[in-house]
Amino acid sequence: MRIVLFSFVLFMNLAAFSQGKGFFKESKLNGSLETNNQYYLNNKRGNILAPEKRFASNTYLTANYQYKGLRAGIQFEGYNQALQGFPTRYEGNKLVRRYIRYTNKKIDVHVGNFFEQFGNGLVFRAFEERSLGLDNNIDGLSIRYSPFQSLKIKAIWGRPRTFMERSPGEVIGGDLEWSPINREKDGNTQLLQLGTSYVKRFMRYYGADPKFPQQVEAFAARFNGQYNAFNFSGEWVHKSIEANFSNDYIKKKGLILFLKTGWQDPTNRVGVQLQFRRLENADFKGNFNSSDAVASINYTPALTRQHTNLLANIYPHSIQPIGEIGGMADFFIRFKKNTPLGGKYGTRIDINYSNYHALDSTRVTTGEGFISKRIIAFGKTKLFRDLNLIIDKRWTKDYKTLLTFINLFYNRTILQGGPYGDVRATLVVTDHYIKIKKKYQLRLNAEHMWVNSDERNWAGLLTEWSFPNGLSLFVSDMTNYQTYKMHYYNVGFALSKNKQRIQLSAGQQRAGLLCVGGICRFVPSYNGFSLNYTLNL
Repeated sequence: MRIVLFSFVLFMNLAAFSQGKGFFKESKLNGSLETNNQYYLNNKRGNILAPEKRFASNTYLTANYQYKGLRAGIQFEGYNQALQGFPTRYEGNKLVRRYIRYTNKKIDVHVGNFFEQFGNGLVFRAFEERSLGLDNNIDGLSIRYSPFQSLKIKAIWGRPRTFMERSPGEVIGGDLEWSPINREKDGNTQLLQLGTSYVKRFMRYYGADPKFPQQVEAFAARFNGQYNAFNFSGEWVHKSIEANFSNDYIKKKGLILFLKTGWQDPTNRVGVQLQFRRLENADFKGNFNSSDAVASINYTPALTRQHTNLLANIYPHSIQPIGEIGGMADFFIRFKKNTPLGGKYGTRIDINYSNYHALDSTRVTTGEGFISKRIIAFGKTKLFRDLNLIIDKRWTKDYKTLLTFINLFYNRTILQGGPYGDVRATLVVTDHYIKIKKKYQLRLNAEHMWVNSDERNWAGLLTEWSFPNGLSLFVSDMTNYQTYKMHYYNVGFALSKNKQRIQLSAGQQRAGLLCVGGICRFVPSYNGFSLNYTLNL
């Protein structure tokens, strides 16, 4: 790792020298360093035991070069024992990404490791989410070609990344998007896009089953449009028979149906959006033996509100690709300034509702595991429901509040796995944002959650103090005061200066799911210190 760091520093110094002296004026060099470190301590009262190796570190180092339409880059990763909650197969130091790319007005050719997405990502998406340990970039070839403005063609081939290696599965695919209507005049917009995708994964099978599907194909068709203030989109995905670890190796076809529509007042005073999605055997893996999301070829996000407060994220929705149906509705209204409901500075109200059930299906003894004949039919098993209301009110130029009400239903047995039962919760959250002398900002957050079972009621407090020099201090605590009476506190500071950011904190983490967009990983409870540093050049 020392050699890597030395090379990185030398690379950046050469970049600064060349740019400062005026050489290679059209060349651009940039990179970044991110390191996340934790030191674990025991807490016998909370049954939190530190691992044998108390220090853990995840480090990412990137360097990129650009000359006109030519680009090249590398990324090193180092795991001196990965952070708790990350798969143990992340270990050691390795060059995990290297690429060369050429672009002009019509063509984009990418050789090496690349990220890409077809449509909404339901049939194919290669991306990175470091907080989840997810990076399924493709090592191979990517070509984008646009013969004219209204037509875009993509083609990909390669092997997805799985942890520190390449998946044994090979992926090939293509995408076409055509925009027959794209007009905007005098504030009026008319848009229509049509697209189709094809992705195939091949992975050799050496078992005894002669009918095991080594080759899996996925087809998608989609549309996206807008007519002034009204928008609409949808995508349909059909996947051939796939058997993998996640679906218990049942041999079943896959289906994804996604629909979305909305309307927003041109003055941005009122808006509504409706989304619907149905999943059936929707997992698409680069390695059919993998149980982890890192091997996924496609991406199905959770269509729920992504809460940012402390307590609501105890019960996040984790999508069930084997079978799920539901959707989300959003509504907002802004009350004008100097009106009875708007007050002097105006008021905004957001209402959000999401609801998901298992499919209306019947289990069978054949290889397909279950059958579900009706496309639009909710099963009896409820998975998740979230009804929430947010009132955003500014009282003065220096004082603003957010008042949030949340009502949750959470099928913990299915969403987390285990004999837990259903959880019903009601939350009230208040946020206060206070500016002091127009330079300092204070955020005060108080939360309470009533829970019918599990760990019963919770309380949470958060204070953040921001300074004009980029320094912020924070203190938070959340406690299940009716049962274990544990305090999951976090205290620390963050400093952002120029292109650097450092954060140091100490506290305790509750065991549970960490979810980003519906993809989740389990994080065990820990007690200790955390140091994060980021440098961008």
